[in-house]
Amino acid sequence: MVVIGCAGHTDIKGFRKETKYTQELYCDPDRRLYKAFELKASMGGTGGHSEHVKSSIVGGTLKSIWRGLKSMHAQGNVLQQGGAFVVAPGGTILYEHRDDNPQDHAPINDLLVAAGLPRFDFAAKPAAASADAAGDGAGVGAG
Repeated sequence: MVVIGCAGHTDIKGFRKETKYTQELYCDPDRRLYKAFELKASMGGTGGHSEHVKSSIVGGTLKSIWRGLKSMHAQGNVLQQGGAFVVAPGGTILYEHRDDNPQDHAPINDLLVAAGLPRFDFAAKPAAASADAAGDGAGVGAG
């Protein structure tokens, strides 16, 4: 997996700290790839809502503004919407999704299936939590 952000390289450290993202990360402050992939640069749009996004459009926007205020500058174009693409070796696009608004993200399982990976059951409880709920003391904090 590769993440490409529209902020400059000086924002990578802060992004990694806030998101805990440790994989490949590239910067495209001129947004050449965003334009080539025809990704929107607006806050508008009414389509889509990802089951994985935990905040409303207003909440997500305010959270982004707060992150910008903490760092005292905008990290890239604040209107830039993202997208998700699964690209095969050789450049064939197997899956594409362009975000319509800050809440509209590709379903993770759609990405996994397109990449030839198994689906993830988000409703399943982690084994440690399930064991602890069963009362066998195997969970965190058991003594």
